[in-house]
Amino acid sequence: MASSLARFKYSQMIECGGCKLGDRPIDLHLYAFKEMGCIVDTNNGVTTIKYVNIHSTVLKFKRKSVGATINSLILGMKVKWLCILNASIEPEVIDVINFLKNLGRKIYVIKNTIISITSKQNNNDIYYNIIPDRIEACTYMILGALSGNVKVINVKPSHLKNEIHALKKIGAGVVVNKNSIYVYKRRIHGYNLKAIEYPKVSTDTQPLFCALLIYANTQSTIRDLVFENRYSIADELEIMGSCIIRGNNSLTIYPENDIKGKRVLAHDLRCGAGLVIAASNAVGNTIIENSEVIFRGYENFISKMNMIGMNIIEKK
Repeated sequence: MASSLARFKYSQMIECGGCKLGDRPIDLHLYAFKEMGCIVDTNNGVTTIKYVNIHSTVLKFKRKSVGATINSLILGMKVKWLCILNASIEPEVIDVINFLKNLGRKIYVIKNTIISITSKQNNNDIYYNIIPDRIEACTYMILGALSGNVKVINVKPSHLKNEIHALKKIGAGVVVNKNSIYVYKRRIHGYNLKAIEYPKVSTDTQPLFCALLIYANTQSTIRDLVFENRYSIADELEIMGSCIIRGNNSLTIYPENDIKGKRVLAHDLRCGAGLVIAASNAVGNTIIENSEVIFRGYENFISKMNMIGMNIIEKK
């Protein structure tokens, strides 16, 4: 939306899709656009946004949002200054900020406040390397904890501090180097995991840890404080033989030694990746339906899984 607005002063978009994780409003995005001077009209699932002139302003988000923060920064390139209070400061936001700085913008980050100020525009060609995908990296790390001996290279360990801490507490062997993380298999213990905003354990890794913890030797609990309905993987893990009890926005996972390969359904991207993790240590073959959702978040996923030692065949 912001890119279209910045270039054409107009954006029209149908209602968003994506993974079904519960309520996923875009109210903070629209709030930011309105505060900057845009006219927003939503009718029958179609959102139309336009402006004649936009202006500098102070945005105060009632909750942190990666997408709304990035959208505000992009459209904010068109005004003299912009201040965002309670902004998201996840690595992906900082990466966008560094990119916009290369375009000539002055941007300052002070705790959870971002101040963006106009400067001399850079009209030269820009070459920019985006940061490694920390969620993809964590997927392979968790597989290492379950299957043994996985080294993830071209990764920023500082982006995964709490995931590394969780893996160590669960019992995995973890060796951290400057640009790589080596994870090896040891006895897996139960763990009380809480997914929350960065820098804590990411909500995207919560289903992945859920798949790992069904193989723990003691009880675990999982709580997701970002999305209220990101537990779809639990239904599928139960089909495979795990024992999971649902509580008030939480899961309790009990030790179970008889995890078997079954026909299961990938409800969303991370649910699908989590089922691959669960299948890696299950007895027998696992068939994952709707597996195409996995490929939205991983590059060359099957070949990488097979490199790790799994035996995956895609059937179309």
